[in-house]
Amino acid sequence: VGGKTVSRTVEVEKELFISPVSNQLNTTLKPQERRISIYSSVLFEADVTGKASFALPADLARFGVTLDKLEWQRAEVRVGTSDARGLTKGGKLIANGQALSVEPGRGPASTGGQGFFAFVGWNGTEPLNIDYSFALRGSRSLSLVPRGGQTKWAITSSWPNPSFGGSFLPEERQIDNQGFKAAYTVDKLALGQAPVATEDMGVPVIGDDVSPQYASIDIPVARNT
Repeated sequence: VGGKTVSRTVEVEKELFISPVSNQLNTTLKPQERRISIYSSVLFEADVTGKASFALPADLARFGVTLDKLEWQRAEVRVGTSDARGLTKGGKLIANGQALSVEPGRGPASTGGQGFFAFVGWNGTEPLNIDYSFALRGSRSLSLVPRGGQTKWAITSSWPNPSFGGSFLPEERQIDNQGFKAAYTVDKLALGQAPVATEDMGVPVIGDDVSPQYASIDIPVARNT
């Protein structure tokens, strides 16, 4: 302009996504058989409780993020489900011993934004420990998408005929006439995703499968009686 060089500074706002360092959850799967005419179908309600721990990586600057640019007053904890209509009994989130106010929506991209979230007071200097619980009603199958450092999933049910599938199979399983128990452990190296990112990376891609089921437990949809 007028022979002078003009420089402009444009500020761009992005979200920072932080995966848990560890996530341990327990699920109790309660099946309910329903009969229609000569057919029966099996529905279930899954009671989920868990603990997740978050921490900023020591080399955060290598991801193009500096602490002075983070707006901690807008920090959120997000929990995703593939179909929010199945959520029952609400959801609970407790951060470092303090109960949070839970709101619907804002689930991760892997669930199409479905789920629930809460604003959380955190400044990143200390680990953030989240206790969570919710109940989920569904049918056919129950799947878990692991994220972050290490995911441990323990599930028990009175259903005696489960089918295990997906990209990760249980390390331990026990099946008898009284039901089944299964335990999974998934490490971050198997997921191929960075612990932090400036965009929601979606579900991890495992091998050549662009839509893997990860850890999946199936129950019969229907059968003749």
